[in-house]
Amino acid sequence: MIGARRGLTLMELLVVMGVFSLTVTIASAIFIQSNRAQRRVLALTTAQADVRFALEAIVREVRGGQVDYATYERSGGVPIPAAALLIKSADGRHLKFHASTDPTVCPGNVAGCLAVDVDGQTQSVTSSGVNLQSLTFFISPQADPFSVDEASGLYKADSQPLVTVSMKVKVAGSKTEDAAVLSAQTTVASRAYVR
Repeated sequence: MIGARRGLTLMELLVVMGVFSLTVTIASAIFIQSNRAQRRVLALTTAQADVRFALEAIVREVRGGQVDYATYERSGGVPIPAAALLIKSADGRHLKFHASTDPTVCPGNVAGCLAVDVDGQTQSVTSSGVNLQSLTFFISPQADPFSVDEASGLYKADSQPLVTVSMKVKVAGSKTEDAAVLSAQTTVASRAYVR
């Protein structure tokens, strides 16, 4: 040997740079994917919290109050499915839960929200950034179980009032691909049974 070799050959340097570039590319892709997944989970968590709050507000009023069968009967009976839930609260207030697209009611820049009318004043139940896509109510029985049929002298229905609420919301994430859609449903019985 004439002398000890010092440094790297061009071929060795190209191989090291290729391996390093490949490692950085894979690590970057993993970081970007985990960041995107974190944003999506955050949007889904927001949707879950908002849906949980909205459903609990409805459940609380149904349990403590009564389905307002008198108002339904004046408008032709309880529709199946119903677009609005009419409740007479324990303290005598008239509540109407429904979907709203009114920009003066819905917060932020959402196209639709869950709204409640309390004695004629409307307010949103869902928060800004949560877009209500669908809302339906299934009320059973269709006839008032607390009133008597004049012709037969019997109660119009013989079962505890049940309300099933089904809703679908979409929460926009920080980017369009981070949007989360969540569907939820619950059934609640009124605790008021007056006979």
